[in-house]
Amino acid sequence: MFDSLWAVSGGFDVDAMASAANRQSVPGGAALPFISLGPDPEARSVNFFAARHGRDSEGRRERLYLDPPFAMQRATVQWLKRCGSVGALLVKQLPAPWPSWRVELGRCTRRSWIVRTPHSESRRAEGYVEIGEGPDLIACEFDFESVPLSRLAAVEELPATRG
Repeated sequence: MFDSLWAVSGGFDVDAMASAANRQSVPGGAALPFISLGPDPEARSVNFFAARHGRDSEGRRERLYLDPPFAMQRATVQWLKRCGSVGALLVKQLPAPWPSWRVELGRCTRRSWIVRTPHSESRRAEGYVEIGEGPDLIACEFDFESVPLSRLAAVEELPATRG
């Protein structure tokens, strides 16, 4: 899924909200730098909400890849807006009417794709349990610095690159 998103959106500079164990890698290459939720010696920085994101030390815009926990999606969108960030964010597909944070993300979304989740695992008392088909996600390519005058209403399905 990540390889497909990388191909259609043009790549990313940082994997935000990741860890050394689950950070994404450039297709066929090295692992992306990541921002961890908690202490991690391999992380570029800790706590996504502790620093502004949008430009690197040379002023170049950084493209972020974000797959936040569902409970943090609202706070994530608010922080991305405050920072004027650009990149791609995975969110759960929500029924209408959308909550205000999802409307705000929709206003700054250039393109979006349906991401089918073929299977998922759930943490339960007995350990990780496969729960079969997971809910569809939407990958939103956003830019909170330059709000588009109009955006396409159509949502494409992200093509799978891994079997």
